[in-house]
Amino acid sequence: MGKLVPQLRFKGFTDPWEQRKLSTCLTESVIPGHSGDQAKKLTVRLWGKGVVEKTTLQNGSSATQYYVRKSGQLMYGKLDFLHAAFGIVPQELDGYESTADSPAFDIADDVDKEFVLQSCLRKELYLYQGSLADGSRKAKRVHSQTFLQMTANFPSLEEQQKITELFRTMDDLIAAHERKLELLRLKKRYYLQQIFSRKLRFRGFTEPWQQRKLGELYEKGRSGGTPNSENRNYYGGNIPFLGISDLNGRYITNTSKHITEMGLINSAAWLVPEGAISLAMYASVGKVGILSQPMATSQAFFNMVFPSTIVRNYIFARLDKAALDSEWNKLVSTGTQSNLNAQKIKEWAAYSPRPSEQRIIGDLFLLIDEMIELQEEYLSLMGRLKENYLHALYC
Repeated sequence: MGKLVPQLRFKGFTDPWEQRKLSTCLTESVIPGHSGDQAKKLTVRLWGKGVVEKTTLQNGSSATQYYVRKSGQLMYGKLDFLHAAFGIVPQELDGYESTADSPAFDIADDVDKEFVLQSCLRKELYLYQGSLADGSRKAKRVHSQTFLQMTANFPSLEEQQKITELFRTMDDLIAAHERKLELLRLKKRYYLQQIFSRKLRFRGFTEPWQQRKLGELYEKGRSGGTPNSENRNYYGGNIPFLGISDLNGRYITNTSKHITEMGLINSAAWLVPEGAISLAMYASVGKVGILSQPMATSQAFFNMVFPSTIVRNYIFARLDKAALDSEWNKLVSTGTQSNLNAQKIKEWAAYSPRPSEQRIIGDLFLLIDEMIELQEEYLSLMGRLKENYLHALYC
C-alpha cells in the first residue's frame, strides 16, 4: 500500500496521512436520560444539515429510554446513515436527548471535530457502510459497533485544522448567500401580493385597472400532446419535449426528453415558439415557465403566445402570483390527481393596467427573478466547488 497523500494540500504539509479506525478517536456516550414523554429531544438532519431540536405534536412514549447528548459530540442516525445523517451537537442543544437510534460520540483531543464530521460526510465512508448495515432494504441500521470499526484517513492535527478552516469559511459564505436568496424570495412574494392587490403602485399611475380574461390577452393558446411512447421512431430527435420536471425557474432552457419530427406530426403536440409561457395543468398545477427556445410540450401544459414581451412579462408575474398563492386550487377538477383544463385557463380573469404600467411591473419582476437566478447559480457553483475540495483535500 502506497503513501496516503491527497491530490491537493496546503503549503508546508508533506507528511503522509494515517489510516485509523474511528474507534481510535471516537467513544460512544451512553448517559441515561429521561423517558420519551419527558425528554427534550434533538434529531440529526439528512445530508450533513446538522443536529437540531426535534419538535413533535405529541409526547413520546414513557416506555422509550432517551440518552443525554453533550455539545461537541458527533451524532448520526442509524436508519439514515446512508443518507449522510451526521452532525455535531451545537452548544444551544447541550443536555438534549435522543434514543439509541441516534447515538452520540465523544471526540478525542488529537483530532479536529469538524474534520471528523467532514470525513463521515464523504461518500467513501457513509455509502461504504451500505453492505455492512443490518436490516431490510428499507430499514437498514448501522450500529455503533459497526460504525466504530470503519476507517478514515487523518493528517496531522494542524493540517486537519487548516482544512476545516477552509470549509468553515465556505459554509459561512454559502449560508450568507442562502439567507440572501431567501430574502429575495420573500421580497418577491411581498411585491407580488402588494402590487397585484393594487395596494402598492408606481408613482404617476392612478388609473383604475381593468379586469380581463386570460384568453383575451394571448394571441394563441393551446395545450400540447404526447407522441405514442411505444414508437421508438418518435423519440430521441432534436425537438425538446417539455415535461413537468423541466419546470425550474423563470426560463426553461433544457428538457430531459426530445422527440422527432415524425413524433411531432403524428401527435397533438405542436412546436411552441420561443418566448411563450407554458402553464402546468397537471401535477404541479399553475407552475409556469418561459420557453428559451422552440419546444413541444405534453398535454400537461397549456401554452400561450403573447403579442409583445411587455404583455408576456406582466402576465408571467401575475401567473407567478397565482401559483404562489394557490389561486388555481378552486378551479381544479379532482380525481386521481387535481387538474386544470384549457377552458378554465382561458376564462381565468385578472386585473390589468395600461401597457405603460404593465411594462414597469413586468420589468421589476424580471429583475428580481434574474437576481434570484444569480444567487441560485452562485450557490450551485459553491456546492460544486466544495465537493471538489472535499475530493481533492481528503484521501
